[in-house]
Amino acid sequence: MTTTTYRTNDLFRPGPNPNMNACVGENGGPYDFFDYAWGFFDAAEASIDAAIERKAPLDVLVYPIVFCYRHALELSLKHLRKELPRLWNEPTAYAAKHTFPVMWGEVQTFLQRSVHFDPDGSLVPMVGRVLKDVEEFDAGGTVFRYPEDTKGALYLQDARIINVLVLRDAMREVREAFKHWDRIRSAIAEHGF
Repeated sequence: MTTTTYRTNDLFRPGPNPNMNACVGENGGPYDFFDYAWGFFDAAEASIDAAIERKAPLDVLVYPIVFCYRHALELSLKHLRKELPRLWNEPTAYAAKHTFPVMWGEVQTFLQRSVHFDPDGSLVPMVGRVLKDVEEFDAGGTVFRYPEDTKGALYLQDARIINVLVLRDAMREVREAFKHWDRIRSAIAEHGF
């Protein structure tokens, strides 16, 4: 009998309730950027549900909610930027930038090569608008991670209200667009154009 060992410590280990043991690494994957993105989309929605149920205060949950959504968008873009070039036998290497304009520009280039990705021409502009709005508030991905910048200036002092249901509804549409694009990518990879 072969015994497999894996890394644990006092904090990251199996617990007494096996239903709460998350499978990671070789035990749960392999997971990619897209799988991670879904985790962040789901975490944001779970946090909104917690706020709706008044299990936690919205005024503090809004930060991890927006951070999770932003990170989910970034991971989704990185996934497509890695996978789409393969359809045309092009290099998948790309600059590991966190800015949406750079990543979105690269992804858009590939999405525009086939009408299958956006048959009615509505998805690319919609996602572009959402990414622009997120970028306008959090270009570097730090505004909702930290209360202040590296010089001590407080973030979001010129903003007042963020409605998380408006945010959620937009993110649901974007998530569906990313799912659609990945399904089309997968179908093209399997069957060709």
